[in-house]
Amino acid sequence: MKHVFDLTLDRRAAISPGKTIRGGVVLLLAAALMALGMAYPSSVDAQVASSDADLAGLALVRPSTVSDVLGTDALTVLRYTGAPSEPPLAVSLNEPFAAGTTAYTANVGDHVRRVLITPTPSDSNATVTVNGGDPATPVNLSAGANVINVLVTAEDGVSTKNYQVTVTRREYRLVDRDLTGLTVTGSDGNAITMMPTASHLSHYALHQVPGFYPYVTNYSLWVPSSVTSVTVTPTWDAGSDYWVEVRGGTNFLHPTKRNVVTTTRVNTSGGTSTTITLNENLLSVNEIWVGVHGPGGGAHLYFLDVLRGTAQDLANQYAQEVARRALQDSDPQEQPQEEVPEAEENEDQQQSLQEQAEPEGVSEAQLAEDGATSGAAETPPGPVQDLSLRVNGKRIIVSWNAPADGGAPSGYQVKLESSDGGKAKIRRPGAKKLKIVYRNLERGATYQVSVRAKNQWGTGAWISSQITVE
Repeated sequence: MKHVFDLTLDRRAAISPGKTIRGGVVLLLAAALMALGMAYPSSVDAQVASSDADLAGLALVRPSTVSDVLGTDALTVLRYTGAPSEPPLAVSLNEPFAAGTTAYTANVGDHVRRVLITPTPSDSNATVTVNGGDPATPVNLSAGANVINVLVTAEDGVSTKNYQVTVTRREYRLVDRDLTGLTVTGSDGNAITMMPTASHLSHYALHQVPGFYPYVTNYSLWVPSSVTSVTVTPTWDAGSDYWVEVRGGTNFLHPTKRNVVTTTRVNTSGGTSTTITLNENLLSVNEIWVGVHGPGGGAHLYFLDVLRGTAQDLANQYAQEVARRALQDSDPQEQPQEEVPEAEENEDQQQSLQEQAEPEGVSEAQLAEDGATSGAAETPPGPVQDLSLRVNGKRIIVSWNAPADGGAPSGYQVKLESSDGGKAKIRRPGAKKLKIVYRNLERGATYQVSVRAKNQWGTGAWISSQITVE
């Protein structure tokens, strides 16, 4: 600290005896302070010490919590299952920020369960704590008023200033047949993180902390491959005359009587369902259906999609899905397709490139014979002719002839669908290719093959036929 003296007092004292006395008193007091080892600060020093503990700015955000809680790999998995990413969003203060103002308020909805305080001190050497801890740690919010203290300590370690932010989280009021809680526990004894998905209630599913919300009906849950079963524990208000039915099913279907694996009636809040065994196949969805029943009939349904597999397995599946969609034709009439083996895809692409690079000197009559004449009517092609399917081992050989009417085709679309309801495999050969082969099919399965022609003016009708791979 500085020892400050106003030496001009001596010169002023020579002019005025009264001032000389006052100046001498000030010098005596200063000397006494020095003798005691104390500092005599000037008014300028006092102002600096105060401003060192000021904030230059104060901001609140809803943090991106999904990756914090689940990790990067699991976040990728949840995006694949429909769960949205959660960017940080600003929370507005009700009062404009000013360094001299130390009290602020903010209001958030029930779905905002954490906030992150971002204080900016005026002096870069000052330190800041939020509720006595690291400002980088989000603050959990309870329903109602939450008082958050932001303490700024100046470089000297003595001067401090406390800013207070009161964040009021609106409390959700339960309606008829709402649960107050829903917990899913794995066979390893650990609770499974529930992530709200945007299947039915996209407004509430966005920008949320993972967990259960009474008003969100759809959730995604990711479990390691080591977890082979789960149990479900619902809770509700003690005064509510409810009972809960828990069903477990697989294969992306709601658990109905046709595909239900387990069913439990839970009559007491906090009761646990029977064990629900998860599908042995990784990367398959196990759906749990929780129906809350009350007097007068009707039920409030919650749907839980449990995805089982290692994070890397699921991330790889997601990457393959992204690549497939990037290659898929933008035709909105098409169904989802599986990846075509690389050799077959290259074969189709080479055929198309050859057709686009026809050598000069080819007669118009020859082009017309191939169904690619530029003088054809500006209409979609008609249906293909003579569709034929032949089985050779685990392969289906598909052949057809060009349409007899309509506009000339520029190419074809061939769709293979399995009777078990799997995704369709779609090929797109060029105009001159009238035969393709589907390989590595399942023995004993029945397949339907559909073919249609297309050009720049539209598509022809699908022509279909079925065959069983023996």
